[in-house]
Amino acid sequence: MAKSPLTGTIGAANSGGHFGPELKYAGYDGIIFENASDEPVYLYISDDVVELRDASHLWGKDVYETTDLLNQECGENFRIACISAAAENGNLFAGILNDKHRAAGRGGMGTVMGTKKLKAVAVKGTGSITVARPDAFFKECMDARDTLAAHPVTGAGLSAYGTMILVNIVNAVGGLPVNNGSAGSLFETADQISGEELAAKHLLKNKGCFGCSIGCGRVAEIKSGAFKSRGEGPEYEAGWSFGADCGVDDLGAVCKANFLCNQYGIDPITMGVTIACAMELFEKGYLPEEDIGFPLRFGEMGTKRFARDVLEIPNLYAVIFGLGVNDVSYYTEQTKDVICLENYRKAVEEMAKALHERGVRVIMQTISPRLGVAPTMGKYTRAMEEQRLLFNEWIRSEAEKPSGLFDYCFDAEAVVREEHPDGYYYGKGLHMGDRLHPNARGGRMLAEAFDLGALTGEEALRV
Repeated sequence: MAKSPLTGTIGAANSGGHFGPELKYAGYDGIIFENASDEPVYLYISDDVVELRDASHLWGKDVYETTDLLNQECGENFRIACISAAAENGNLFAGILNDKHRAAGRGGMGTVMGTKKLKAVAVKGTGSITVARPDAFFKECMDARDTLAAHPVTGAGLSAYGTMILVNIVNAVGGLPVNNGSAGSLFETADQISGEELAAKHLLKNKGCFGCSIGCGRVAEIKSGAFKSRGEGPEYEAGWSFGADCGVDDLGAVCKANFLCNQYGIDPITMGVTIACAMELFEKGYLPEEDIGFPLRFGEMGTKRFARDVLEIPNLYAVIFGLGVNDVSYYTEQTKDVICLENYRKAVEEMAKALHERGVRVIMQTISPRLGVAPTMGKYTRAMEEQRLLFNEWIRSEAEKPSGLFDYCFDAEAVVREEHPDGYYYGKGLHMGDRLHPNARGGRMLAEAFDLGALTGEEALRV
């Protein structure tokens, strides 16, 4: 408990897992932290040994890194509760994570730890707990367990499907907020983000908190695609906040968002509804696209935009793909599993197949150079450039196949590039001063190099 930085009122958060019992076995019912440290520290507890230790080497690390490093430092049998960089940097809804995946997420309690420069608490307890009447206590425990086992929800539903079983149940009674609540409370495709769907396609195993006979925790894996990842959860609340509330019915996207929240110590409920609110503000015109950098629509994924903006066009006979010039500029160590050749290839293949099934010609364009791009367009790193070159290499190799994906490949890079010792730049005098967008001369060169006959498959046309 603490004063919530998010609301300014009393804040309280709780989580499952094993940290709480471990603290009790060490001999403590709770810990009160007063004032703040001048430098990053963590609290080390091993029964009667209690020390504040230097945590400067942990500052800036995410939850997974911090937990692993402290287990190496203190011992594998220590339980760790920690914060991530979000809390350190003042995110108002940063949480405290223990066992890597169990979050005391509400109200910004992690943020309070961050202001105190308290990175983590590492605890190991070897004591025991005694009760006045052990036989009577044990009987009550067994009776409670039998009661839980006999109930259809706690005895079967939660174990089989986790708290995400509530998605279909709540949706059936019209209680699932859709599109930030602006589209009612009945999500037509709720079954696609349900606990049943998670169990059928992505569940690896159940996982229970300390002493629990239900085991509603989920260990899940998205094995392929843009959201390939593995972690724990999501719980029901993250399911609806990232799912129905954002208009998203892709369970892989929901899981990946939840896993990232665990890793970076962010409350997934507040994160999801904040994104949903931003989506509504964007769609109503209150949040300009230039403030975000991209459109932020409900349920928006590339393949869905493609279905809406391309496949629904009447009398469509050719589509030119100019994909990747913006995507590569978002490539970082954190996004490398999403922005990668595998996902790029799969997305292109999926869209090309849909077009060919409709008799539409597919024209692919290589990605233009970005080296030396103007600072106002964002930082462009060598790692980003390597991804661009990798994407282009795949495009050209696919274009050379007799029965490849593309009916025609337009090598835009080859038209406008200028070779330098450190790589390809947009040609001098061909861009608008930003080394990214063609000016009139660059546009004409591109137009003259394009075979208009490729649009219909007929002999080349010239105008």
